[in-house]
This record gives sequence, structure tokens and C-alpha cells, in this order.
Amino acid sequence: GLLLAAVSVAAVIARQPYGQAGLFSLAAISGLVDVDAITLSAARMPEPVETLARVIAVAAGVNTLAKSAYAGVIGGLRLGWLVLAGGLAAFACAAIVLVYQ
Repeated sequence: GLLLAAVSVAAVIARQPYGQAGLFSLAAISGLVDVDAITLSAARMPEPVETLARVIAVAAGVNTLAKSAYAGVIGGLRLGWLVLAGGLAAFACAAIVLVYQ
């Protein structure tokens, strides 16, 4: 609840003076913690769907890298690499679907 509210307010604040660059920056920052908040915030924005999809993809990519780093620090380097490999495999599958859609 609180994170969603904070990201929603930050999205409005970042979007006004900085436009899309502000949204992408916010997506990267919020992706360190969670993807849901920026996704729900993006759903309410008037930007084109393609832009919002990229914003969410940035958040998801940063979130995957962050989780890999967290796993590596907490569970060891091997676990970090395994989490990263799984995340990259998921992104590869998504890319294939988007290309051949």
C-alpha cells in the first residue's frame, strides 16, 4: 500500500518536469524493490502503451538484476548466478514471443 502510493505520487512528480526520462528513471529505482507498484502506476498514465510497456520492462529488468544480486549476497555466488540465469531465460522467452507475435 505505502510503496504503491509513494510510486504513484513520484510518477506524477517525475513525469511533469522530466517526461519519459523521469518515468524510466523512476522505473529503474522502483525496480530495485518491486515491479507491481510501477506497473499499477503506469496503468493509470496517459502515455502510449508502447512507452508504458518499456517502462515496465525497465523495472522488471532492474528487479531481476537486483534479485540476482540479493541472492548472491545472501545465498552465495552460485545461487546469484542461478537466479540471474533464470531471469535471463524468462526475458529471452518474452523477447521471442514479442518478435514472433
